[in-house]
Amino acid sequence: KIYAITSMEKKKILKILNKNHNIDVLHNISQFEPLLKKVKFQDRKSLIYIGNIEYTKGVDKLIDLAKNLLKLKIDLIINIYGDERSSTNYTDSLKKKIKKYSLKNILFKGYLHEPNKILNNSLLLLRPSRNNDPWGRDIIEAISCGIPVIASGDKSDFIKDQFNGYLVKDFDINKTSEIILKIYNNEILWNKLSENSIKNVKSKINGNLQKKEYSNLIEQLSS
Repeated sequence: KIYAITSMEKKKILKILNKNHNIDVLHNISQFEPLLKKVKFQDRKSLIYIGNIEYTKGVDKLIDLAKNLLKLKIDLIINIYGDERSSTNYTDSLKKKIKKYSLKNILFKGYLHEPNKILNNSLLLLRPSRNNDPWGRDIIEAISCGIPVIASGDKSDFIKDQFNGYLVKDFDINKTSEIILKIYNNEILWNKLSENSIKNVKSKINGNLQKKEYSNLIEQLSS
């Protein structure tokens, strides 16, 4: 039995193997939840990135986004959480670029120890990946907290475009900036996206389906 964590991953596996293989989709689990005492919309001042600091993740695109936010007079800070896992000095090159443009609205925060708390205090999660892969732990943890996501790509098991987040091909900076501006000025829209985030995916990632599937598999193997 083969399991894929998304329907997109399933398609990739089938291309490598063949269409006769039985592959089921079983999403990763997230036990994150919104805070009981919600943060006020006007107090949500951060856009966050959570992940490895590397070129394929598109972290450098966030610098251009920060420049756009200043032009649009959007008073938000981009907080980047994560570490560089290679020795290419990619992070240093990004920090030099930030310094060159004198940007104060984008910060490297290092490894994230309490993602639940940070997510629950943010306005949006950003995923600018060059692979156009709008899935992963950062996304399921964000939406399980009711935090809308803007991610690169056009297909996702978790994000329904303009329903609980936004899918932007190649993380186009101008389009992404327009979306942020629209949400920044519209508490009603943010609340709608947030509520839809929780409703749309809770049953997929709360662990109940996963427990049931694995229990059935164990029974089949032991019989």
